[in-house]
Amino acid sequence: ARFIQSNYQFPLNDQFSESDFYGGVELEYIRHLNRFMNVSLPVKYARPLLPVEESGTKVLEGTVLETDLTFQFKYFRERGFIYPTIFAGFGASLENWENYNYYVPAGLSLNFRFRKHAYLSAKGEYRYSIEDPLRHHVVLSAGVFVAIGTGIPIDPMTVDTDKDGVPDVEDECPLTAGIYEVRGCPDADSDG
Repeated sequence: ARFIQSNYQFPLNDQFSESDFYGGVELEYIRHLNRFMNVSLPVKYARPLLPVEESGTKVLEGTVLETDLTFQFKYFRERGFIYPTIFAGFGASLENWENYNYYVPAGLSLNFRFRKHAYLSAKGEYRYSIEDPLRHHVVLSAGVFVAIGTGIPIDPMTVDTDKDGVPDVEDECPLTAGIYEVRGCPDADSDG
């Protein structure tokens, strides 16, 4: 989950002004595809001021619901402090519950690890409107990213639940420590 700030004025006047940013929220589902790529489905809700002319001086208050399908190219290390991604994809928005717009979003996210599978997350993206140049916009966001599962395939030959040195795939007693000679089970009479 992230808090977002949307800016529809910057593409029109090339000036970043704090007063042009309007808040919202984002929830994002991310699925690991392989070591270098994820697919994600973010959903955003915001209430920005939307330009109605090219100068950007005339605006109307709007409600915007956006969703995307993006591919994230990542550099992930299991114990790394920073988990960066670059992403691009295709998206759509519903404006004021009646008008649709289609987008090509692209950007960068930086995730800073603070627990085993939890990250502080910052993301910046440019959303290029396919149909209406007045709807190009920038979105900055920050929040928390939590990985459920490791996202990295585990080699079954390295899993040893009872820590007896016999991998679970070969261990007939995977929950009780034993010895290799009796297929990972305890040797109660010590005869091997």
